[in-house]
Amino acid sequence: MFAIKLATLSGYKVVTVASKRNWDLVKSLGASAVFDYNDHEVVAHIQNWIREEGNGPLTQCLDTISEHGSVKKCVAALGEGGTLITL
Repeated sequence: MFAIKLATLSGYKVVTVASKRNWDLVKSLGASAVFDYNDHEVVAHIQNWIREEGNGPLTQCLDTISEHGSVKKCVAALGEGGTLITL
């Protein structure tokens, strides 16, 4: 949650994943879009949202979980030359 707030205060447009019960919380912290991390098509949904919003490719991904394939999903969502940060 701290990362979302810090990124939005720094001027980044934040796209995040969370359980559905936390969507309102992460939106209240500044997330522009929230997706269900349990959805097997989450990467495609994120990429579609980025295209529909006209934001260009995802350039940075911060993975604060680093388990259950989260790193692989971050890499798949990133545009060419994007940066992955894992904690």
